[in-house]
Amino acid sequence: MVGKPRPDSAPATPRPRVGVRIACQRGSGSDALIRVPPSRGLSICSWQVRRALGFKLVGEAQLLREFVAFAEASGQRTITTSLALQWARLPPSATPNYLSRRLRAVRGFVRYLKALDPACEVPPPELLPASKYRPARYVYRDEEIVAVMVAARQLRPPLRGATFHTLIGLLACTGLRIGEAIKLDRDDVDLTHGLLTVRDSKFGKSREVLLHPSTVRALKEYAELRDRLCRHPKDRSFFITTRGTRLCHPTIYAPFRALLDQVGIKHPSPQRHVRIHDLRIALLSRRCWVVPRRW
Repeated sequence: MVGKPRPDSAPATPRPRVGVRIACQRGSGSDALIRVPPSRGLSICSWQVRRALGFKLVGEAQLLREFVAFAEASGQRTITTSLALQWARLPPSATPNYLSRRLRAVRGFVRYLKALDPACEVPPPELLPASKYRPARYVYRDEEIVAVMVAARQLRPPLRGATFHTLIGLLACTGLRIGEAIKLDRDDVDLTHGLLTVRDSKFGKSREVLLHPSTVRALKEYAELRDRLCRHPKDRSFFITTRGTRLCHPTIYAPFRALLDQVGIKHPSPQRHVRIHDLRIALLSRRCWVVPRRW
């Protein structure tokens, strides 16, 4: 039989929330330990664990940072289903699949956090279900690709125009995924032998891509212009921004959509959009038509 607590006993004080120490890379290249807020540190630990298990988590890490900031601003001491659902529904015009993706990012973090805080509530995935569908592909015509490249060349400053012009041309003639192209480092582009090395791509695989001599010439011209306009880049990536950093998806999608509107390229279906990834589909469709004729 459990005895009643003594009336004069002081109530138990809650455990203080302490920071989490994590490893990070300093500018000198040496590992160091820094102290960060608890929830933010736990979120970093959670996606570090998942990445160690093989998950790429390219967009999920950014979503998780946004959710942690939202949760800290709310003042709640634990994560509830209503809090997760409120954050997942923040974008006013987002598609149901994107809202479901936001909720899945929170679920992965909360499952990790529940081992440390049993009061956390893991939101059920049925709250924001996702539909299984494939985006309708758009097959670019050759003249449309040329028109987009010409419009991209007119972007300012000149380095930005050259980057988009060369990037679009490379995607169209090699079939690279946009994520593979922006991950290319300078050592991955062998202009002497006309060879690209795509590392850690889909399913963790790597491959080599042979380049046409005309593609090699275009990449050489871009590399010379890039090194002349940005003498001290902050990153070793082959394609860089005007600040000398690596390209990322948000810095590509919006300007590319503006280029499509400028040259008048639209999807036949009003509810669909032309994507930069469709440049890869355009190359594959041309191969499907050309190969049988050669045989």
